Amino acid sequence: LFQNALRVGKRVHTETGIDAAGRSLVAVGLALVGDHVGGIEGRRALVVGAGSMAALAAATLHRAGASVVVANRTYERGARVAASVDGAAIALSAVPDVLADVDVVVSCTGSAGTVLDASAVAAAMAVRSGAPIAVVDLALPHDVDPAVADLDGVLRVDLASIATLSAGTPLAGTAGDLEQALEIVADEVAAY
Repeated sequence: LFQNALRVGKRVHTETGIDAAGRSLVAVGLALVGDHVGGIEGRRALVVGAGSMAALAAATLHRAGASVVVANRTYERGARVAASVDGAAIALSAVPDVLADVDVVVSCTGSAGTVLDASAVAAAMAVRSGAPIAVVDLALPHDVDPAVADLDGVLRVDLASIATLSAGTPLAGTAGDLEQALEIVADEVAAY
């Protein structure tokens, strides 16, 4: 049963685009904030989290030419993600200390509460000499205090704004992919 389940999972991954939604969210989020900071290339980026979405964000930022710092509750996990993109790792508690030095923040943790509050971002902005900062919050519930969007020079994008701002541009991993994946699973269950 478990071997068949793994095989079916690989088949769904290969034959559908269902796993592309995460890539699309990261790509669309970064596209929406790129102009705010003058493009991603050459920028310094902070990725908060070390799960699959954070690793995807770090890789996307790295490919776009940004230098990446990864912050995570578990330093070792953050260090693994950072090493995969030739970046640096810091403890989650050090995020306020590095905010003034980054141009883009992507946060995607599994935290139940706010990871980045408005006061920390305001303090960072006070020493940035007017340089803008972009914050992409890919977490649900939110990692980033919504009040961050009210700060001068800060652009905050979250899942809701990605959906709104990218309306008309279908994200990968659409309902058709889901239907196709469900058909594959149903066929394989019947065959088993």
